[in-house]
Amino acid sequence: MAKLIFILGDQLSLNNAALKSASKQEDVICMAELIDECSYAPHHIQKVAFILTAMRQYAKTLERKGWALHYHRLGKFNSFNTLVHHELSHGTYTEISIQYPGEHRVKVLFEEAANEADTPLTWFDNPLFFSTPSQFSEWAQGRKQLRMEYYYRELRKKHGILMQNHHQPFGGKWNYDQDNRKAYDQAIKLPMLPKNNGPDHPVLKSVIKDINKHVKQPLFGRIDYFPWVTQRSDALKKLNHFIKHRLPYFGTYQDAMLHNHAFLFHSLISPYLNTGLLSAHECCEKAEQAYLSKQAPLNAVEGFIRQVLGWREYIYGYYWFQGPAYHQQNFFEHNHPLPSFYWTAETNMLCIRSTIEGIQKYAYAHHILRLMITGNFALLAKINPQDVCDWYLGVFIDAFEWVELPNTLGMALYGDGGALASKPYIASGNYINKMSDFCKACIYSPKESITDNACPFNALYWGFIGTHQSKLKNNPRMSMPIRTWGNFNKHKQQALLSKSSQLIESIEVL
Repeated sequence: MAKLIFILGDQLSLNNAALKSASKQEDVICMAELIDECSYAPHHIQKVAFILTAMRQYAKTLERKGWALHYHRLGKFNSFNTLVHHELSHGTYTEISIQYPGEHRVKVLFEEAANEADTPLTWFDNPLFFSTPSQFSEWAQGRKQLRMEYYYRELRKKHGILMQNHHQPFGGKWNYDQDNRKAYDQAIKLPMLPKNNGPDHPVLKSVIKDINKHVKQPLFGRIDYFPWVTQRSDALKKLNHFIKHRLPYFGTYQDAMLHNHAFLFHSLISPYLNTGLLSAHECCEKAEQAYLSKQAPLNAVEGFIRQVLGWREYIYGYYWFQGPAYHQQNFFEHNHPLPSFYWTAETNMLCIRSTIEGIQKYAYAHHILRLMITGNFALLAKINPQDVCDWYLGVFIDAFEWVELPNTLGMALYGDGGALASKPYIASGNYINKMSDFCKACIYSPKESITDNACPFNALYWGFIGTHQSKLKNNPRMSMPIRTWGNFNKHKQQALLSKSSQLIESIEVL
């Protein structure tokens, strides 16, 4: 008797655990492009096109390898529920097999459909991660705080990555973050990106045509430029290009921001990691080899590996550990709507305009632009966390809820009250001026707080501190700004609070 195996758009690996458990002679694989999955969030057109194109090319690989495959292109089915019922009604299957998806929502949809059809459902862990949700849950039990650094160290030791004899880290330190916070040095030439197929690739063109035909909800962004690849062989080339040309400078300048330069020295491999075209294991192995062969310094290699082996693994486990209710948390009780310029980029704040324009063009922004520009502003301006999370989930090409939700709600917005982050990641215009060239060409001054030409981040920062000091006073990492706020005279405090409120009320014209 055959098993029915579903492979989703974020599971495009030949090491897919459900696939590895299957038989070519007996079992059937099902893949489908669903209209609901293209429109349940405000998706960027490049995100949808990337996933569907990668799915079609992966399906061709499965067929060449002799798998029995039912592939449904866009327009045939709307939802997972109708898809599952169709497949089960057109065959006799002993069970449904599927690898864990990237969202609670999808897991629930499959469980409901399987229950309705009275068909057993078997879940498999994702082998492209170093750890599993159950392993994270076991690690988390009994801990007062779930800090990434400690999970990262355990994984380093367990897998022997950047380790001497599995006990001591290379260089004597676990973390080189202090060495990785420099603004961009104009004397360092930015590397060219490798060539891409572009939007004229035949499979991609076919996908775009189908999207325009079947997806009625308008999608965000544009696709006149497409800097992404959609096959594993090309994703490996992208990884190798990063290791050779950008990794040596990645660590030092990973927090830097530059107007009209969205990529800098970043790897740009997260879409491939998060859809299964690359594995975390091979990314870390190649980076470690670059250090051992003296192609890249330790601070750069450790910084990259910390993002993949540390933060990514931690976020994956944290998402499943917290459960579906996590999405509703709102520690600061913020409720203002998302400003329209998050969609249009029509704002005088150059840092935000430049970031949003880059997202419109590439479906991408590196982690500091996400955290310290769009996320920082949303937190300071008291934007509703759920609105912000929905935006992040839709507009970024690498966003699936397991990675987006903890990073946005927990890290960028402190919406869980510090369960994930040790402090709110907030900053005034001074930080942006220090780490970027945005302020040089902006109409707002990072040195002013209350005047008409003052950088909005400044008054919003102090307004946030003044408003929420009672909730933050017991956080030792917030003691300095709270103490500084307390040293302001009453007139200055009131002026900053008033300016902050005025900015929020007139946010659409900033």
